[in-house]
Amino acid sequence: RTPVMAMVDQLPWEEGTCPVMREQFAVMADVYRITGELPENADLYPACDGREKTVEGSVCRLARMIGLDDPFQVDQTHWLNMAGFIRDAQLRMLRACLQSVLDSCQWPSSGECKTVTIVGAGCGRFLIRRLANELQLPYVDFESLLDIDGVNKSTAADCATAVSVAQLLRMGA
Repeated sequence: RTPVMAMVDQLPWEEGTCPVMREQFAVMADVYRITGELPENADLYPACDGREKTVEGSVCRLARMIGLDDPFQVDQTHWLNMAGFIRDAQLRMLRACLQSVLDSCQWPSSGECKTVTIVGAGCGRFLIRRLANELQLPYVDFESLLDIDGVNKSTAADCATAVSVAQLLRMGA
């Protein structure tokens, strides 16, 4: 759901950069669809332009972010590189937020952060796994914490907040 315009102000184009339109022509699901990282069934919202949610459709939406109407007259590797640029911008933002939390946590007993385990939850947990690996922190996928039968655990992990509330209610909390 996050608009591309919230991640970057400029995008690489030809020998330089091009300003990003301040319109919601493309979202991060489009970016991750282009990079091949979007988990199946993770994009539940209609596309910004109401068209198909395919790689080609995502390329068209991303091209609109820089005012290009016909993205297929450009080498297609350009769009993969541009999507990677946007993904990396989001990862930098997430890494800075995570580092800020890690830097600010203090434990009463020692005054320092103890080793933390990163729990990846939601359909973007592939990003959190990547950050945990980069920061050399232990990672646990929410899916592995679920003790439920008759449900696809990966799908349940995509909806981690709702599943957590349901589990708390089940436990009487």
